[in-house]
Amino acid sequence: MDRKQETFNRRDFFRGFFRETLAQAAEVVEEYHGRPQMNLTDLAEYPDALIRTIIPVFFENLQIQLNPTTLLVKSQEGEGFQELLVLQEGDFDILDLF
Repeated sequence: MDRKQETFNRRDFFRGFFRETLAQAAEVVEEYHGRPQMNLTDLAEYPDALIRTIIPVFFENLQIQLNPTTLLVKSQEGEGFQELLVLQEGDFDILDLF
């Protein structure tokens, strides 16, 4: 293995490690505040009747704005809206459910 590939693999490992660590820490904080968490990959294990009763919980006082191609969220600094997600054609059908 050449040195460049070894460096890239090391960087990739640490990026993934820190990303997973932060995700786990965020999950613990949410659980601590009484908001149970679950992996989206686990949804397939639950019956449809239960899935229909699940209500997504969003942060309080979160302001969102839906444009024709993007989902915007109000920045915490109050400097206007920032682009959160570029929407694809099928995304609108999903957002209509909420």
